[in-house]
Order: sequence, then C-alpha cells, then structure tokens
Amino acid sequence: MCSSFGNQFFTGDQIGAYIDLSHPNLVEIFFTLNGRILGCAFKAKREENSVFFPHIAVKNMRVRVDFGSHDSL
Repeated sequence: MCSSFGNQFFTGDQIGAYIDLSHPNLVEIFFTLNGRILGCAFKAKREENSVFFPHIAVKNMRVRVDFGSHDSL
C-alpha cells in the first residue's frame, strides 16, 4: 500500500483506474478523478508471468468502460 487517500466524488464525476506494468518487478495501481491523478493506491511485487483481470463491482450505478480507445492520460 502506498498511502491512504480518498477524495469525495459526486454524480457525474469520472473515475479512472489504471495499472502501470512498465516496471519489470513492480505493479502500480492508481486512480483519477475527473482526469486528475490521485496518486498511487497500491504497489505490489510483480510475479513472473503475472496475469491481470479487470473487475467492476457497483450497485445502482451506470458504468462506461474504455480500455484505451481514448487517450485520457
């Protein structure tokens, strides 16, 4: 865990979730709120041949997913 953080968000805000796999031995996950990077949420040792599966768990919300077709960062 990098550090505790959290920002309040409201209806209409856009939350982004990103995984940085650019380091051979480290995985870093970070979030954005309306395009602003909130900082590192998690760091973990990257195991050899690691596989990652994105998940979304919500209740009473509408979700739109973009797996890289728009350059938002």
